[in-house]
Amino acid sequence: MTMAAKQKPRFVLRPSFDAGLTTLYAFFATLVCTAVIPLVLGTFIYVLCALLGIAGFVSPGVLFGILLVGCIAATPPVFFEIRKRALKRTFFAFYDGHLDFQYWHFYLQPRRGRVQYRDIEDVYQQSGTLQAQRMLTSLFIYIPRFGQRGMAAPGGFSGLVVPDLRLAANDMTKVVSFLANPEAAQHATG
Repeated sequence: MTMAAKQKPRFVLRPSFDAGLTTLYAFFATLVCTAVIPLVLGTFIYVLCALLGIAGFVSPGVLFGILLVGCIAATPPVFFEIRKRALKRTFFAFYDGHLDFQYWHFYLQPRRGRVQYRDIEDVYQQSGTLQAQRMLTSLFIYIPRFGQRGMAAPGGFSGLVVPDLRLAANDMTKVVSFLANPEAAQHATG
């Protein structure tokens, strides 16, 4: 396909990066990491030292303390940067007959794909407590076939989630009107 023949999207949805919300998420991630990583990694390192015969030289309290302080110091900035980069690369592009998307599962694994509009059954919007305080919302695009392809957790949501959209942008109305009548929406968005 040549560059001139490449189809341009009618509109693109991108999540907005909110530093305050990301800071709150980083706080919760730090709580989880400081509860799990020092215990698991510290135990593994201490058992390894015991197997090597150097456990007498390594104090378990110092080892666990270093890992705990390291997690508390390193988790917030690492989480902040990973989330910032993942949201920067996330997009949902609406074309004439399909939706192309790219998002980062758990902020680390890239997922790309294409969904035909005929496969979309429902679109709804929902805000969490922290999102609502920051005037953000998430857009849920329900696609039952995702569950059949293994892209949904058993019993979980089957579809795409567009996170952290600004409420003032009114993206829900744009998406619903576009999916209802793509030709009429062309004039409104194009």
